[in-house]
Amino acid sequence: MKKLLISLLTLSLVAACSKSDEQEKAKAEVEQAKPAPCAPIPALPRQIKLNPEQYKPFEGTGDAELFGKLCIDVDGGQECLANQLVVLNPATDYSEEWFVRNWTKNEPLEEADPIALQYNKQVRTDKDGNFVFKGLQPGSYYVGAVACPCEAANQKQNANFKLQRYGAKASTITKSEVVLRKVFETAE
Repeated sequence: MKKLLISLLTLSLVAACSKSDEQEKAKAEVEQAKPAPCAPIPALPRQIKLNPEQYKPFEGTGDAELFGKLCIDVDGGQECLANQLVVLNPATDYSEEWFVRNWTKNEPLEEADPIALQYNKQVRTDKDGNFVFKGLQPGSYYVGAVACPCEAANQKQNANFKLQRYGAKASTITKSEVVLRKVFETAE
């Protein structure tokens, strides 16, 4: 009886170990089948060095303003989007590289120089897609807006479009309107 009990105990331990090994093997196979997490896209080095002198005309608060409206084509009609991000950069050699390479060609650039970031401004469109940058020094600026389907859906707007970037280079002395044009759209 004692031998039978030991045999049964040994047999159940062997079975438990086998099951555990099979479970571990199955778990390992599932882990291998999972796609690897997306690797971050490496930032490309900037080719233009920041020249602080080019930013001096944009220092302080001025009386100029740039305004516009973010409207995009959706399902054959035009939608003006609320709460979309609009960015403004003083037009310098450094910001031109950002506008051309990053904004229009979607090339990820290494982080901007902190000096340049001090001069950037951001606003969001109002409920009708309008935006305005006030208190600017007279000069030329790059203006970019992101039309994001997720944000449009959050605002209960038509979100049947791909992520798009709009942009333009605009100059202002007092009060000027900037007309944004589509410069980038995600692929299908």
